[in-house]
Amino acid sequence: MSTRPYHFGTPMENVRSMNSDYWLLEWIELKDIKTPGDALRALGGEGYRELLETAERSLDATRPQPSSRAVVAGRTLDLSGKVTCIAPPCLKRQVDELLVRVWHYFDEVVVEGLSADLLVQTAKVEPAVDEVAVRVLSQVELLLYLREIGALDLLVFREKPHAFCAGHFRQHAEELGIPAALDDALADEVVDYFAKTSTLEITEAEGERFLWFTHPDLDAGWALSMPSDRGEPDKRAIAARAFAQQCMALVSDVGQARNLRLPLTTVGHSLIRREASELDETSVALALNLPIVQGLGAKDLLQLIREHPHEFEAFRHAVTMAIREQVAGREADPAVVAERVRRDFIDPALADIHRRLEVATRALGRKMAQNALIGAAATSVGFLTGVPLVWGGGIAMVGSSIRHLNKFAEEEKDVELSDLYFLWRLEKRGLHAH
Repeated sequence: MSTRPYHFGTPMENVRSMNSDYWLLEWIELKDIKTPGDALRALGGEGYRELLETAERSLDATRPQPSSRAVVAGRTLDLSGKVTCIAPPCLKRQVDELLVRVWHYFDEVVVEGLSADLLVQTAKVEPAVDEVAVRVLSQVELLLYLREIGALDLLVFREKPHAFCAGHFRQHAEELGIPAALDDALADEVVDYFAKTSTLEITEAEGERFLWFTHPDLDAGWALSMPSDRGEPDKRAIAARAFAQQCMALVSDVGQARNLRLPLTTVGHSLIRREASELDETSVALALNLPIVQGLGAKDLLQLIREHPHEFEAFRHAVTMAIREQVAGREADPAVVAERVRRDFIDPALADIHRRLEVATRALGRKMAQNALIGAAATSVGFLTGVPLVWGGGIAMVGSSIRHLNKFAEEEKDVELSDLYFLWRLEKRGLHAH
């Protein structure tokens, strides 16, 4: 096996080129940006025009197809900030959530980042730099963070379909075969739920009414404005618009996944039910939940992969084989199959590693304690009789201890050859992190 560094099982030089055509990264390189402050200064003077020109040039670029073992990130995970908060801390949390969902199976993740098309359109409607600068600076900080933790090489940046309007999303949903977005009863149910359980904050200033709509099941709030003399805002109408926005996000996600012929991963609490996934390796891999990595950040996860690439490859191969074996059983539900993989393969193998290491450690402790007692007795006899037994005994004790340590090292090395030893390392790292 190659000794080159691996990221999610793919040599870095093979994936780095996939995001080299991301327009914002190109601008960062062009302006030699190392910090968010550099980006703010670069937007001054001709920098803003160069930014828009770089974005516009990228619209007609031809891009290679991602790896067949890639997955498309849904709107709440695609780092675009379209339906989520655009603040850097929130986008960084998306990175953690996204990579934890896909690290054990997929080579690459297709995200959008800052859409060049929407940026250009926004600049035409709102010529002021401020609106554009807020999003650009947030995304620049995110990209610098991704580069720092070594995650940038795992991401493939691609524009998602945006030609979906609120008035015709059902037509687009029908074309893509998304029955949930066509269900009137479901729509009424979700809109009523939004209207009854959401919070609407209202402030007024200079004849304008500003609304802030939030709901626990939405990843970010929604800001609207209207003239103060238009009457009281209709909370249900606002909830209906929020539902339409979620539907458009889903249509865009599915459209991207269909275009690239790749699976789609989204957060589990989406209120719009989708059709059941077809049973295959990727659907089971996406449904596989490994609690060990919950709470472990992307930075720690990627560092461990870089430190132990061969163990990681062995682990991922074993998981893939286990998934493949269970899929052959023809169980219909990917979640059921994924649970079976965890219960019948991962949990027992991990428990066996714990057991073998504990047994070896206890055995070593007993042998070393016995050696210490014998050595102490020999020293006492030598002192009382005047015979220098301590030297010979000491040498014997050291030799015996080394044999026990060597035996322990051999047993530990044997455990390290387990296909799931990398997962044991992750568990240990997670415990230390907390």
